[in-house]
Amino acid sequence: MKNVVLLDESNFAFKNGITQGLKNKGINVINLSLGLTPALQNLYELKRNDQILKMQI
Repeated sequence: MKNVVLLDESNFAFKNGITQGLKNKGINVINLSLGLTPALQNLYELKRNDQILKMQI
């Protein structure tokens, strides 16, 4: 099974969007996207979830 980590703004935060499409194809999705957030927030999420990301490698 493939793993995908989504990290972007609101377009990835919707549960019935790209996340659901990937899940329908049998891909394990970890969605760390946050709506209405700038790129700096994405860097924070990478650091905050580093243990999750390390387990996916």
